[in-house]
Amino acid sequence: MTQDRFENDALPGWRLVGISGMVVLIMVVAVAWSVHLDGHGVAQLGPAPAPSARAAIEADLISAADAPAVVRAQQARLSQYAWVDRAHGIVAIPIDQAIELYLLRSR
Repeated sequence: MTQDRFENDALPGWRLVGISGMVVLIMVVAVAWSVHLDGHGVAQLGPAPAPSARAAIEADLISAADAPAVVRAQQARLSQYAWVDRAHGIVAIPIDQAIELYLLRSR
């Protein structure tokens, strides 16, 4: 009969203590770093905007009734030629043509 040898199933104690110590050390460093960033690296939020500023922001929003007219105006603007800066020779072209030019130049 042959004699079978099996590996020891127990994890060596010194290895377990070493791994646990490294995990604890990493956790301590991570917590210390987050405490450090809490006061230095994160922007603090200011107070809420004043009511007058809020009214100005809300004035820029469109109502649901005006939305179709705004969409039509945007579509018309995207489908026509126009001068953006005549002095510098910058023009706006229809979006479909702009996409085709971009794809041709990116090849």
